Amino acid sequence: MQKPILLLNSTCIVGGILWLLPVIVVHADEIVCPAVIHFSQAPIISSAEGWNVSSRAARMLNDGGFLSSGDPKEQADLKGEDAVVDGKKGRLWEIDPEDNRRGIWFSCSYGQWAVLLARKVQGTVA
Repeated sequence: MQKPILLLNSTCIVGGILWLLPVIVVHADEIVCPAVIHFSQAPIISSAEGWNVSSRAARMLNDGGFLSSGDPKEQADLKGEDAVVDGKKGRLWEIDPEDNRRGIWFSCSYGQWAVLLARKVQGTVA
């Protein structure tokens, strides 16, 4: 099962500001985060000499998503603001030309940011 986090076909662009709204249908790309990710082995930990590594779970639940300017590995996360438009809760990000030059990325977070899945948003976000 997949859980929609950011629907680019649910996007309204207003003067360089991106409003993320939950259910307006227009033609565009759609980004959907997997609701759960599964893994089959404990994470590799290199800095815990003398300790055995194990994990009590074989899955992590999606706990949110965010936009970044450039590859998320660079940690240039864009600060979003909570917004309500037409009675629907969403997120608001200000996007400038430099962000578009670097590329806008959407990341899905799992295990309270322990694991991120990221995808570059195609095209220019105006």
